Amino acid sequence: EVIDTGIGMHREALKRIFLPFSQADADTTRLYGGTGLGLTLCRQLVERMHGQILVDSSEGIGTHFTVTMPLPIQEAIKTPYSETAIASLQRIGVAMAMPQEHPHRLAIESQLRDWAIPVRSASRHPDGLLLMATSDDRQSTLEFANGWNGAGVVVADSSGTLADKPGRRVLSLPLQRDDLFRCLCTAASISDEATEIAANSRPLAEPARALTILLVEDNQVNQLVASALLKKMGHRVDHAENGQRGLEALKARPYDLVLMDCQMPVMDGYEATRAIRKNPQWHSLPVIAVTANVMQGDREDCLASGMNDYITKPYNREQLRRVIARWAPPDPTPVS
Repeated sequence: EVIDTGIGMHREALKRIFLPFSQADADTTRLYGGTGLGLTLCRQLVERMHGQILVDSSEGIGTHFTVTMPLPIQEAIKTPYSETAIASLQRIGVAMAMPQEHPHRLAIESQLRDWAIPVRSASRHPDGLLLMATSDDRQSTLEFANGWNGAGVVVADSSGTLADKPGRRVLSLPLQRDDLFRCLCTAASISDEATEIAANSRPLAEPARALTILLVEDNQVNQLVASALLKKMGHRVDHAENGQRGLEALKARPYDLVLMDCQMPVMDGYEATRAIRKNPQWHSLPVIAVTANVMQGDREDCLASGMNDYITKPYNREQLRRVIARWAPPDPTPVS
């Protein structure tokens, strides 16, 4: 839910608020700016996730937006870290000597809370495991670390020039959860046996090889969704808003795979794919149809135009991953 106490809207405006380029009235644009596309994009995103967005508003009182969508309940994931080691760290606690404004402090504190490890200021917890960061005055930082008489010292450092020494571990930044856990355990002299991370409990990573993918899609929301999914898989993505622009992009640089929308202005996906297959250079280039059409015969039309496969909107990450894995070339173009 999103609730505001702003200017609100009258009932007639509510009927068109989700239409493209629509705002409550012209004064809204003059006073607050905007194009009237934000709520249109929100609704399309919500509906593609099989959800619903509702709005209620009163002039001079405010507006109330509600989004409902079906989401799976995530099963509890067993921690890959030794419970014995975590229990030891919970008993010892962390003495924090890192400035509030340090860019990594929030992430470190959040992870320590996930492990239920107490965090106190260094001045109030002299027996704890000191966790500090290097500063511009490195000499003072190291003198403070060397003078610590608590359980051990972890120094967060992004320069890459600081080395471990007995009783002091260097945590390289940016933060990696496994590195933080190992540094804390080693600095606190918790046994190696207890600090082992269960490899089998780690989530499976995406395939290491990255593809250079051309996404030919005229809908901005679909572009954003597909690009986000592809980039999370580690691929590089370029956009073209219609088939003609897609052909121009293919002439400009090599691609490993094309995701082709079927219905687009200027030149649709069918015509663009036929043009691709006429060029011997692109004869073996995988072209995957991406379309909202689910009627009998749509797949046959795609294959007849020269497309290799077919995926229907809305799709999820796993469906997209599988169709890409099926057609990924054995030696993809290196990504710069």
